[in-house]
Amino acid sequence: MLHSLLTIFKKEWSDTLRDMRSLRMILLMPIYMVGVYAATSYFVIHSAKTSRATTNEPIQLSVSGAEHFPPLMHWLKERGVIITSVEGEIYQQVEQGKLSFVLIVPKDASTQYSSGEKIDMSLVFDATNTKVQGGLNFVRQQIQAWNGRIGQLRLISRGIDPVLTNPVSVRDINIASDQKMGFL
Repeated sequence: MLHSLLTIFKKEWSDTLRDMRSLRMILLMPIYMVGVYAATSYFVIHSAKTSRATTNEPIQLSVSGAEHFPPLMHWLKERGVIITSVEGEIYQQVEQGKLSFVLIVPKDASTQYSSGEKIDMSLVFDATNTKVQGGLNFVRQQIQAWNGRIGQLRLISRGIDPVLTNPVSVRDINIASDQKMGFL
């Protein structure tokens, strides 16, 4: 039995040595995979470092019409966002890379807010600029948080329980130990 296995192994090995493409695949594939793994790891680490959300830098938000809606601007400032006013051709400035992203506030925002109407704002950005995604997502989250809070306050002022808008609550419970999480 052992002799048969040894004979089969010799035959297969000699066939493999004759076929150079197979031999190259067997020997070089692990080297290729290490290269791909290293390149992917570098890309992920580089993306995380260049994202504004992972740095300690304050997020700069250019706003067109900030004076039209002070409540939201105060909320964003309280969360560490540095707001600067911008005028002129907003789309061109974002496209040329002079501005990362711009929030456009309509002129009648305060009037709409006072009357309880919906305010349509716009966030102008270039999706191909991956460096701004972290800051852009942070600004979006803060606007959504403000939106939710104001919505709840409006319901309370009308005598409606805000829990009705969110009938399901999900609480995260992480059972992984610190050792599993890598906190040795």
